Formats: sequence, structure tokens, C-alpha cells
Amino acid sequence: MFKIITDNAEPYGNLVRQFIQSEFPQPGCASSADVVDLITNEIFGTKNSRFGPKPSPESQVAIRDVIRHYVAQSLPIPFLVPWGSEKPDGSGVDIAELGALKIMNCLYHRIQQHYTPGAHFNIRLEDVSAPHLFNENQEQARINAEHYSAGFVNLIRVLELDKFITPRRESSIVSEAVFNETADKLLPIMEQYVRAIASGDVTLIAIAQDAVKVIGWSGVVSQQTLDFYLGQYAKLYPNKDRNGRLHILARYYSGALARHKLSIRGDSKEWNGKYLGFSFVPPIPGTDNHFTKMVYYRTLPMNLTSNHMPPWRCKGYLEIDDSNTVTPKLARFDEQKDYVRAGLQLTNGDLLMDLNADYVLV
Repeated sequence: MFKIITDNAEPYGNLVRQFIQSEFPQPGCASSADVVDLITNEIFGTKNSRFGPKPSPESQVAIRDVIRHYVAQSLPIPFLVPWGSEKPDGSGVDIAELGALKIMNCLYHRIQQHYTPGAHFNIRLEDVSAPHLFNENQEQARINAEHYSAGFVNLIRVLELDKFITPRRESSIVSEAVFNETADKLLPIMEQYVRAIASGDVTLIAIAQDAVKVIGWSGVVSQQTLDFYLGQYAKLYPNKDRNGRLHILARYYSGALARHKLSIRGDSKEWNGKYLGFSFVPPIPGTDNHFTKMVYYRTLPMNLTSNHMPPWRCKGYLEIDDSNTVTPKLARFDEQKDYVRAGLQLTNGDLLMDLNADYVLV
């Protein structure tokens, strides 16, 4: 085992030492402060894997605080990963989910190079809340959520990633009936709040803000955030008018608050509220200050595709060129491509699952 000695007067000495330790990890050779910095750098990643810039200085401080807390106890660094309930077309897991799991797998092993306890990811699968959000087609939403969530859980197990990734389906914690009852009680007040913001009336906004605080809402929905969601909903729900889209947004927020009230966010009790967020959903405009311990990652690295969408919102497929080079890609479901319908099965012991692996010849 080698040791690294740097000149304390050298301003970049610590940075150089961290680089060498990162390139040639030596168990036990780094101080706890160095370990925290090395883990932090791995979590921030590079432009190839990270979505957008590094977290703000305030976020970096908050993230380091969490890492330092667990390093002091020699415990895995905990991450909570929110995850959707279904593909837009009702299909199952494909190359996109495979790519996202690889991102987490690589981060886990990079952290473990410097810190033996590594990390642990809890993935919250939002299956029980799907029928409430997609209330106009509840039965189909229920079927799609079950199909997708079951397949994703199996994928994690078949790949033997469950030693550091725990999928937590909402339905394993609370029933759909209980969730609906909770969310429906919150919906009228949340809808009043959303419509007040949309109106731009300062008096109405102040009244609605007081009302949502009473039911436990601590966030602030800015005009910028509301405009972003309405723009996204215009693409997802072209047949709905502005009022219809505002109602969907109110359902989304009431569901989020119900999730908090029912304690089904997906974090583990032993974390005691101290964990990092890990998201494949790009930051929502206007919410930057509300997720100070969140890191954002790409579903597929930048060197494979500049396109980015969360795995459950896109189709993952393979491109095969004339030299038989295979490259994973992402596409919207409304994009027309000459897909060759392909599916394969993954097996591991008694586990068996289907994976959609469609490809395009280029």
C-alpha cells in the first residue's frame, strides 16, 4: 500500500492527492475528510453521466453533510430515487430501464472504490397512485402500472442488483383505496391553489397559499413551474383545454402531498429523513431551491446520445450499424422509426423476465 504526502503550502496539493487516490484506490489510506470529498466527486459525476451542471454551492454543502454523517458511522450512503408507474404506450421495461440501472450500478461501484460500505438506492415505484393521477382511465392505468412495476422489480433481481437497490412499490405499503381517499380530500384545496396561481390574482394566491399550508403543503408553486407543467401537458394531453390541464396538475400535487402524509415516499425509517435524492427527471423550472440534496443523472450517457428522458417516459432501443456496432438510444413514443420487433428473456435461477430489446438498422 502506498501513501501520498503533499506539501501543505501547495494550493492544489489536496486536489492532486485526491486524483491519485481516485485513480489508484488504496483501502484505508485516505482520511475521512478525503473519503467524503472522493465520494462527493463520484456522486457529482461528469457531464457525460450527469444531467446539467453540478449542484449549486448550497446544495453541495448539504450533500456533503449527508455523506459525512454516514461515513462517520461506516454506513452506506442512502439515495431515494422516484420512479414512474408505466410507459406511455403501456409496454414493459426495455433498454431505457437497463441503461438507467447501469448508471446506478456504475455509481455504486465508483463509490465503493473509496468507501467499502458503498451506497444504497431505494427506488419508489409510483404504482398505487397511478389510477388517481390518470383517473379518466383508471382500470387501464392499474393494468399498465402492474405490468411495468412487476417487470422492473424482476429486472433488478435478475441482474442481481438487489444487494444495493431496493424497489419499493407504493402498493406494498398502502392500498389504492386509502391513497385515493387521502388524495381526494386534498384535491379541492390543491386545485384552488393551482387555479389561483394561474389567475395571477395576488389576493387569491395569498388566500389559497394559506389554505394549502393548513393541509400540510410546505412548497411554493411558482408561475414558472406552473407554465412548465402546462406546456408539458399540452403535449401529453392535446385534447384537453387549459382547465383540464390545471385539473391534472392539481391531481399531481394532491398525490404528492398524499404520498408524504401516508409516509410512502420510499425512504427507510433508519435514514431518519437524512438521505440524498437521485433523479432521472430533469430539474423542474422554478423548483431549484426546493431540492437541495438532489442529484440529476442521464438515463444514457452523453457519449451514447444527447437525448434525455426518464426511462418510464421513453422507448429505449438499440441502433445497429453496418459494422455491427450496437448502441443504446432513447426516443419518444410518437417518433416513427423502423423498429425491428425484438424481445428477449433474462433468466437467473428461478427468475425469468421479458425485456423489450427492439432495434433499428442504420
